[in-house]
This record gives sequence, C-alpha cells and structure tokens, in this order.
Amino acid sequence: MVSASLQAYIPRMVRHWDEAAPGELHRSVEGSMVFIDISGFTRMSERLARHGRVGAEEVSDVIASTFGALLPEAYAYGASLLKFGGDAMLFLFTDEGHELRACAAAKAMQRTMGEVGRCETSAGKVTLRMSVGVHSGEFAFFLVGGSHRELIVAGPDATRVVGPEAASGPGFLLRGMVEAELAQVGPDISPTGDLNQFAPVGQCDLLLGGEVEPEHRPAAVAFIHFHDFDTLIEREGRES
Repeated sequence: MVSASLQAYIPRMVRHWDEAAPGELHRSVEGSMVFIDISGFTRMSERLARHGRVGAEEVSDVIASTFGALLPEAYAYGASLLKFGGDAMLFLFTDEGHELRACAAAKAMQRTMGEVGRCETSAGKVTLRMSVGVHSGEFAFFLVGGSHRELIVAGPDATRVVGPEAASGPGFLLRGMVEAELAQVGPDISPTGDLNQFAPVGQCDLLLGGEVEPEHRPAAVAFIHFHDFDTLIEREGRES
C-alpha cells in the first residue's frame, strides 16, 4: 500500500474514486472549478539560479511557504486539490453551495496572496501576484495510463475555467466579500483500496527515499496539446 505521507500527493477524488465509480475509468462531476496561477516565480528562479544550490533552496522555500499559506484557505471551503504544477493549482468544489464556496475560496486566497506575496531573497525583493479563474458546470474526469493511472480533467467546462484566469472571454471581476459556509475539509486519507495504481513509480521512489534536494538543472520539457476534445465531448456526450 502507498504510505500515508505519499497519499497526500494523490487527489482526494482519486483516493475515493472506486467508492464513487468502482471499475470505471471516466466520471462526470457537477461542481465549480478554481484555477489559480501565480506570476513572479519564473523571474525569481532566473535571478536566484545564479546562486546555485543556495538559490534553489530559496526558491523551494518561497514556493512552499506561498502555497502553504494558500491551501488552508481553499480547504476551509471544501476544496479538493486536483492538480499542482509549478506555479499553478486546480481545485474542485462539489455538493450544495459549491458556487459560493469556490468564489469565497478564490477571494480568500487573493487576500492571503496580498499578505505573503512580497518576499525578501538574496537576489532582492520579489513580488508575487495571483490570477484566478472560476467556473461552474459539469466536468469530465478520466483515469488514463499504463504504468500508473493519471487523473485527466477535460471537456468544455474545464476549458472555460482557464479563460477567466487569463482575462479573456466572458466573465466578471469579483469584488467585495462572498458569504459562504466553511467546510473544513482537508486532504483526508482513503480508508480502503490499493492506491499504488495512482502513483508514478519514479515519484514513489523519490518521495519515499527521504529528503528531496532542491536544485537548478538544465532540462528539456515538452507539452502535448490535444485538439478538438471539447467538440468530441459535446458531440458524443460525456458518457460515451
């Protein structure tokens, strides 16, 4: 079984997937999704890269403290963290009142970002800012892969959540306070099921091997963009 410490890296939806949809590789979920993107990390990393390992440690510390301050705000309103990558996070809110709780969480994270976004580093002062996209609808989730099962979020409603974050397309600016009930839902541990299928082998070895050393390393990264997936779902239906 995957250790309790490693389970925290697996989304709650995945940890409880077999309880909601046993044996299925696809689910459609109604709710609200929040996508946040933090700007400033890239420039900070470039400046601190000149300081070698010390700079890499500073980057790691700033990232950890920033997201460490934002996550409790989202969890307080019942968020489920779906994806975390680099300088962005994707949350899902479900059940009654998910629209208000998603907006309230976004507002709370914006407020917290204003408090923790000014950092002192060995390369000087750094200002981090956060942009947010919020959208309510029906989201398509898939478990794909061979060596392990990876959670994929797709479909028209998932695409639309990125539009407001980038300040393009229809939407509005959220001002003032949002009244919503706190949920106090954290990253719980699934009581049943073998979760090894959801954890990449390399990631397991790295995380369970002890402390991970931060570093700057030249690398090549590739992204694959699948076209017309939204059109396929709209034409064929989410259940096909």
